[in-house]
Amino acid sequence: AQDHLTENAARNIRYYLDQPIYEYAEWMDWTPIHPYPGYELVKNAHCSVMWSDGTVAEGPAVEDGEGNGYAGMLEVINTMKNHRDLPDSLVILHLRCFIHMIGDFHCPGHVVIVDKPEQGTTVSRQVWQANPIWEKIFYKTTANKKTIHWLWDTPLQHLHGDWSFEQWRQELDTWPSARQTEVAEGTGKDWLIENSKMAKAVFEFSKPGTMYTESYYTGRAVDICYLQMRLAIYRMAAILNECFDYEK
Repeated sequence: AQDHLTENAARNIRYYLDQPIYEYAEWMDWTPIHPYPGYELVKNAHCSVMWSDGTVAEGPAVEDGEGNGYAGMLEVINTMKNHRDLPDSLVILHLRCFIHMIGDFHCPGHVVIVDKPEQGTTVSRQVWQANPIWEKIFYKTTANKKTIHWLWDTPLQHLHGDWSFEQWRQELDTWPSARQTEVAEGTGKDWLIENSKMAKAVFEFSKPGTMYTESYYTGRAVDICYLQMRLAIYRMAAILNECFDYEK
């Protein structure tokens, strides 16, 4: 994504961030340990919520402050579009969050699919935690039980754990310009519906209680990993360019 920023966008983002954008990919996972001013606004927006009838949950969706990654990401994007009216500290916060959120948003382990409540617009944390991403499966040894969410949060270290950022760039950044433009079109809602189909496919072949090894990532999972990472790459670059491509 860094390589697909326009010259103006790259320069303007450098004004706010003191490191390349990939250095912030895990930022929201570490921030609870080192609180950042304003972070409470979006801190729980990691997983996106789809209703089982195929519609998108638009608001918070979950009680007890769990948040909704889809709604949170839209809020962050809208803030970035108007960032020139905001103090630098708030722009930095939303940039860091977006860089993390767009990855989570495309991860099958971050799509929660639950039944829509008969009343109201939110479900309980208990219903949320009954989703397949929290199902436990065995990994490597019978003593090492992991959730489907964990397996999809850590695919890179299982695929090529010793690769550098540059090696991953060469591996992933292979789509022609026309294809890059095509996948960056549409709305966040379109993308979430598309991502939920990938999540359902993952739930189908990730059976609770089953023993898995690295072969999990070299079978059906690897194609989904590569597809979702590429979608996140080009969509991240397109959104950052939309928000920051201007003469200063």
